[in-house]
Amino acid sequence: MSVDIHEVLNQFRVFEKTAEFNETIRLHLKKYRYEMNKTVFAVFELINRHAVNYGGVAWLKIETIADSLGKSKPTVRRAVSLLVRLGIFERVPYMRPSTGGNGGNIIRIVPAEPAEEENDRPEMIARPDAEKPCPASAQDVKSETESTIFKSYKKDLINNTYSDEAVEKIKTPYQVFKETAKALLGESGKQDDKMLNRMYGVYLAKLKRSAFDETKTFAVALNALKTALRASERKNIANLAGFFNNTMNNMLKRLADAETPAPQTTQYVREEYKPDWVGEEYVAPAETEEAAELRRRLEERRAKRAARKAKSE
Repeated sequence: MSVDIHEVLNQFRVFEKTAEFNETIRLHLKKYRYEMNKTVFAVFELINRHAVNYGGVAWLKIETIADSLGKSKPTVRRAVSLLVRLGIFERVPYMRPSTGGNGGNIIRIVPAEPAEEENDRPEMIARPDAEKPCPASAQDVKSETESTIFKSYKKDLINNTYSDEAVEKIKTPYQVFKETAKALLGESGKQDDKMLNRMYGVYLAKLKRSAFDETKTFAVALNALKTALRASERKNIANLAGFFNNTMNNMLKRLADAETPAPQTTQYVREEYKPDWVGEEYVAPAETEEAAELRRRLEERRAKRAARKAKSE
C-alpha cells in the first residue's frame, strides 16, 4: 500500500494562507540572515520552495537535497541541523502506517513571532486602482509554487532602487568577506578556506556582543581582515585568527572611544592658604610674679659671677 504524500503533508500543515508563510520566512531571514552561509541559505531556499505548497511542510530526503544543490550529504545534514538549532525548522518523525517502519523526517517551518517593531508599523494607505490597468505579460507570470519572499527580501535590501540584474548580484556578508580576502591575496595567493571560516566565526561572535549595529561591525571586520592579511604577507603569523581577533578588538575600542563624548571636567582654582594670624602685630603676654622672681635671681647670679671673675684677675 503506497503512501499518499499529499495527504500526509496536509496532516502536518502549519499555515493556512501563503501570506502567513511568506511573513514567517521574512521574519526568519531578518533575524538569522547573518547566521547563514551560502550553502545553508541554498538549503533553506530549496526546502522553502517545496514547503510553500503544503502550508510550511516539506518531505525531502537528504540525498535529494544534496543532488539538487550539488553538495555532499554530510554538508546538507549540517546545514539542516543548523537551521533546526536556529529555530527555523523542526523535524517531525513519521512512521509508515502499513509497515510501522521509519518513513523519514518531515521538515516543518516554525512560525516566527513578530518583533516589537513589527507591531508598530504605520497603517498602510491603499493605492487607488488605475483607470486602465495594464495586462500582465508572460514574463511577469510566476509559478504559484515558488515563494515570493526571497525576491521581496532582496529588493528590501536595496530599497527597490536597482534593476533585477542588480538584485541577483547581492551577496551575503560571508561572500563579501571571502571575496575581500581573495582580492587581497590575488589569484596566485594561498587561500585557506578553513582559516577564513574561523575568522568569520570571530566576526559573528563579536557581532553578538558588539554595541554597534551590523553595518558598522561588519565594516570593522573587513578593515581588520585587510590588516591581518597584509601583515601575514610581511611576516609569518602563527595564529592568523588570533591576530584578526586582537586587531578587531582594538578597532572596536578605538571606534567606541571616538563616538563616546568626552566627560566634562571641573576646573579647580588653587587658592593659597593664609592663617588668620598672618600680618597681625605680636603682643607679648604680661609677666607673672613667678617669672619676675626667677628673672631677678638669674640676674643676681650673673652679677656675682662677673664680680668673682673681675676679682680673680
